[in-house]
Amino acid sequence: MLSREEVEKIAEVLDGMPVWGCIPGSPAQKAGIQYGDVLLRVNGCRVKCFKEYAAAQKLDSRKMTAQVAREDEIFEVEINLKDPEWRPEPEETFKKIADKGYMARLLGDDSGSDDKRIT
Repeated sequence: MLSREEVEKIAEVLDGMPVWGCIPGSPAQKAGIQYGDVLLRVNGCRVKCFKEYAAAQKLDSRKMTAQVAREDEIFEVEINLKDPEWRPEPEETFKKIADKGYMARLLGDDSGSDDKRIT
């Protein structure tokens, strides 16, 4: 498995946003998104940081098309944002993310930059 530093370097070279993980059972996980992927585009928009990712995701409330780089390939996945099986409670979801360490960088790095990368 690649280290966080390696994933971040790859994302920087590809001008994309690194994926630090997905919530178990989430639409992104079901679509195959995983730690170490680099998001290049979401709904046709280039994404380099969480702010750009969030804006692009809001363009379609039903689904999200993501262009993903993994190892030596680039592919697209469609993520069903209206998955009837996905009904997370906000507090429960936050606990899952925090417990798995997915939010550590976002919560621990208060540099003031817009470049908080997480998915």
